[in-house]
Formats: sequence, C-alpha cells, structure tokens
Amino acid sequence: MFRNLFLATTALAVGALSVSSATAQDWRTGFGTYNVGLLSGENEADRLRRYGCMQELMQDALGVPVELFPAADYAGVMQGLLAGQLHQAGLGPSGYAGIYLQDADAVEPVMTSSNVDGSLGYFAVLVTRADSGIESLEDMAGKTLAYADSNSTSGYLVPRAELRLIGIEYDYFGATGFSGGHEQGVVAVLNGQYDAAATWSSLQGEFAEGYTRGNLRRMVDNGLLNMNEIRIIWESNLIPNGPTVLRKDLPAEAKEAVLDLFLNMHVRHPECYSSVVGGEGAGYVPVEHDFYESTIALRRQEIGRRAEPQQTNGPRSCAGAFLHSGWSGSLMGDTMLEFRKLTKEFNAKRAVSEVTLDIPPGQMVGIIGRSGAGKSTLLRMINRLNDATSGQLLHDGRDVTALKGRELRQWRNECAMVFQQFNLVGRLNVLTNVMSGRLFHHGFCTSMLGLFSAHERAFAVRALDRLGMAHVALQQTDTLSGGQQQRVAIARALVQEPKILLADEPIASLDPLNAKIVMDALRAINVEDGLTVVCNLHTLDTARHYCDRIIGMQDGRVVFDGTAAQFTDRMAREIYGAEAAEAFNEALTSTSLGRASIRDVANATRSQARATV
Repeated sequence: MFRNLFLATTALAVGALSVSSATAQDWRTGFGTYNVGLLSGENEADRLRRYGCMQELMQDALGVPVELFPAADYAGVMQGLLAGQLHQAGLGPSGYAGIYLQDADAVEPVMTSSNVDGSLGYFAVLVTRADSGIESLEDMAGKTLAYADSNSTSGYLVPRAELRLIGIEYDYFGATGFSGGHEQGVVAVLNGQYDAAATWSSLQGEFAEGYTRGNLRRMVDNGLLNMNEIRIIWESNLIPNGPTVLRKDLPAEAKEAVLDLFLNMHVRHPECYSSVVGGEGAGYVPVEHDFYESTIALRRQEIGRRAEPQQTNGPRSCAGAFLHSGWSGSLMGDTMLEFRKLTKEFNAKRAVSEVTLDIPPGQMVGIIGRSGAGKSTLLRMINRLNDATSGQLLHDGRDVTALKGRELRQWRNECAMVFQQFNLVGRLNVLTNVMSGRLFHHGFCTSMLGLFSAHERAFAVRALDRLGMAHVALQQTDTLSGGQQQRVAIARALVQEPKILLADEPIASLDPLNAKIVMDALRAINVEDGLTVVCNLHTLDTARHYCDRIIGMQDGRVVFDGTAAQFTDRMAREIYGAEAAEAFNEALTSTSLGRASIRDVANATRSQARATV
C-alpha cells in the first residue's frame, strides 16, 4: 500500500515540477536562505556532518542557499518553526503535536521515513549499563532515570504515559531529570550519572549494530557505543515515525522540489539517505496530519494533567522545601514556561517584540544583550511587574497575562524575583527581611510585626544558612555589604517556595568576589533543587560559565537561543555592538575566581562579616 502511495505521490511531484521556469523563478526572487532545523539528540558536529550531503542536494534542488540550524533542544526547533525562522525540520511525533496545539496553521507534515520492512514505527526503550545489575523495571525502584527532552516522544511523552498505565509514577524512581537529548542520556548512563535513560530504536536488525535505525545505531556508527555495554530493560508499544514538516506558507514550488528530492533520495542518493535517517530504511513516504492524531491526543492529555493539582508524598513542610540536596520537584515536574508572541510597547516604542519560546523546568537560563535590548522588560513581564501589550505567557495551564487579584498575587509568589538593588528594608534585621518573603501567606502587617511561627523562623534561618548568612540573621540589614544583601534577597526569594526564580542583573553592582558568591548560589539552587532560574546578565563570560542556555536579545527581539558552546564570539559582537568590549571584559565578572562552592567562599568571608556586627 505504501509502495503504491509512494509511486503515485512521486509521479505527482515530478509532474508538478514541470511548471514553467518563469513561475519557478518567481518564488526564488527575494526568498533569501532556506532554513532547516536539526533536532538535538547527538552532538552538533555529528549532526552537521550527517546532514551535509542533504544540504548540498537541497541547494541544487531549490536553487537558493540552504542553511542548517542545529538547535540546543527540541524547543529550539519548534520555536523556529512557529516564528517562521525555519522552513523545514524533521520532528518527533510529540514535537509536531506540540506545534499543532499551539498553532494549527504553522506547519504541515509531508513525509516520514519507512523501516526496512516498510513499517512506519519505532519504539521507546529504557537502557541501563550491562554491568549495573538492573535487569527489569522492578529493579529500577529508587534508581535514577534520565528522560531525553520534554518535547521528545520516545524520550519522554510515551515512556511517561505507558509507565503511568502500569502504576509507575515519578516517585517510583529515586530521581528523574532531562539529559538534553537521546545521545546525552545514554552517555550519562555509561558514565554512571544515571541508572537508566529513555531513548529510541527500530528494534529491527542486529542488536550488535544498534539495530537498523535509532539513537543506538547512530551512537554505534559514530564509535560512541558498544552494544555489549548496555541492556534494554523496557520497550514501548509501536510509535509512528516522526514527520518531516514544512511551513504551510512555503511557496508551492518549493514544497514540490523538497518532496521530489526526499521521496526519491533512497534511490538516487542512497548513501546520503542512510546518513540522514541514521541507518537503514526503505525510503521516505508521504504522510498527512491524520497519521499523528493519536500522539496529538496523548500530548493534549498530558497538558491537561499539568493543569491538575499535583499529588505529593505528604504535606508540604515549609522547613523542608528547597532546603535539602536531592529535592527534585522541578526535575520531576514537566511544566514549561511558554511565551507566545509576547510583546510590550511603551507609547510608540516596542520594548519586547513577539517573543516566542519555551523554558522547560530545571533550566538555568541567561538572557543577555546590550542596554535597552529588552532584557529587564521581558523578565518583569514574567512576574507581571510589566503587563504585556499583546501575546500570552503560559504556565501550568494558566494564561499568566490574564491573571488578576489573588491569582496574580499567587503567581508573583510562585515566580520570585531577585532585584539588582536588593529591595530590602535597611533598618530591619536580616531575619525579618527574609520572613517578608512569606507576605503572600501572612500579609504585610504580620510580616512587619514578626508574627511568624517557630517553624517558619527555622525555615528562614535554614535558607540563610544555606547561603552562608545565618550568622548575621539578627544584624541590621543596612550594615551589610552589597554582596551580603544580595544573598539575603535570595534567601527571601527561597522562603516564598517559588516554582521559578527570576534575577534581574543580580551582580551588576557587585565586585568580582561577591558576584561569584551570588552566581554560585543561584547555580547551586538550580542544580540541587531543580528550580528553574532565569537571570539577566550583562557580561557574556558569566552567562557562558553558569547557564545551561543563553537567550540573546537585540532591539526587543530574541536573536539567539542555544547553549553557551553555540554562542560564538561573532554572534556576541553582533548583539552587543559598541558594548562588546565591556561584555567580554572578564575583570567585570566573577568567573576568573574559579568554582569554589558557595559554602567555601562564604566561610572565607565570614570573619569580615562578623567584624561589622
């Protein structure tokens, strides 16, 4: 059936290409570069190498320059397609479902790859080290599991859904997290960082070769994996192969040229076909939206679950939350912060322009750019200190831009802010300032009069102690140094029990030593607690040193979204312009001080703090 469908579609595609050269020339005129997004899952160099032949073939077929864009995560490709910055990408079924549920008119699935036997599916698998002693799901109780990406089908959506059906929830595992991609997850297992990882495979062909297709096959081919090193302990039901999608507003002639190339690639260019699909197969075949309806329904169901109140293992204690290493609330959650064409105008000036991106839970994100780029405005729009002119901000099934009254106050409590100027009351002692973080729970008068329970006071002292500041809890706040006051502000944010921590230029007014202490504290909170941290940073090396992801802004727009390694000096100079020298000045940042822990640095400066008591 698929063979006949393939031949029919190929004939149509070839016939369509007989349009006059004048018509073909029309769409190319002024079109610019044809941009193709590459999903994460393997390292950037391997991705670019694998797809290099495809890039050359596409340039010949389309007659325009073709650029490849390897994204840091799945969300990067999805955002590029939604924003019209990418014209084409290969997606997993969940990635396509995520785009469709945000904007049904953005892209269309046009083809997928078929397996050697002509089937159109693959499997999610959980892998462990062969020498781990873990041989089944029963052995994974209390162990650690790495999902690939929150937008991955086989690396997250399907394993989570199918494990839930057999009664395995997050609390079955000792901890869960996102590795950032399929290859990264398997490497983390091999290195002993996780006990198991979710990835994908065709499960056809020879085990020793990593099967015919999938992440395991790619890793074997790239010399990164010997299959004897791993054991597969679980496999899912069949998942529909992911689509290649095109922007719906792409010119028809361009779509026809792309289809003709890919639907015939396995015959005309078999070596390139094998490289692109990462193994063996029977070629590309056409698909339509209906092929992915089941995945869309599954993703819609998952979104609905995010909006439901979450079960916990017991009553949530103020003193216990966020204050012990190993708490994995954000790593265990899957709620994204979703920006949808978020825009802010001040009179006639557009300060933030149509920002569309997703921030998965547990990331530490640095927003960079020159003064006036829109960094602070964007951050203040997250907790509604600035209201959006248009667009949406979504979290946990809620439209944050529409919240009012108590719901808005609750959101600001869940989305704590650390300001550049600390915003502390200088005449009050440190502990009282920290306790003001409980305003949402008690009200202003209670906070200012110090009417808190012993339980809450212990909670606040533990937050201060974590930041190396418990010894000055009863000291008047305006006697502290700037760096010490910023750590008090972070402690105040922690006692809010937030889901997201925002930091607006937190080290702009600090010396290098105190800047390092503050950044180490924010990173420790992100890593140990799994708390999402979003901070505006003026200096580039600080962002590179501490952040998982960098978002570059220029004139209110997001012009870069990727990892620190992907953020080149050339890109930085384009973003910073005349401020590039300051942005690259390490003397203005803390990273030259090394990576001593927050506790070590705090202890080293404690004697100086005591001298001010």
